[in-house]
Amino acid sequence: NKAESETLEKLVDISKNDCILMFSYPRYSQICTIILELAKKRDAKIILFTDRVTSPLAAYADFIVTTNVTGLSFTNSYVVPLCLAEALAVIISKKVENISAERLELLDENIYKANLY
Repeated sequence: NKAESETLEKLVDISKNDCILMFSYPRYSQICTIILELAKKRDAKIILFTDRVTSPLAAYADFIVTTNVTGLSFTNSYVVPLCLAEALAVIISKKVENISAERLELLDENIYKANLY
């Protein structure tokens, strides 16, 4: 799969100064295991959103956030983990001081030009 190979290509340079946020729920994907193994070997911090602490990927994680994604019908709902991830992103962005308003404006401008919403 092209997306998976591109992901691995981008992660080759992951280091101890990085943090990876992984979402993995049943049916756990093999690519998630490979990604987390690589991140762990490079001493990157790993935050795992999953369904239980006994998840197959839990052993790789530095931090585990468990959420239930079982929906009311035959589909799963990922609203809760996404809300928690958004809250985490807000907290982290407030602590990271090297993100300039100029950089964010440039990013936003290019996202708008490319129609990526």
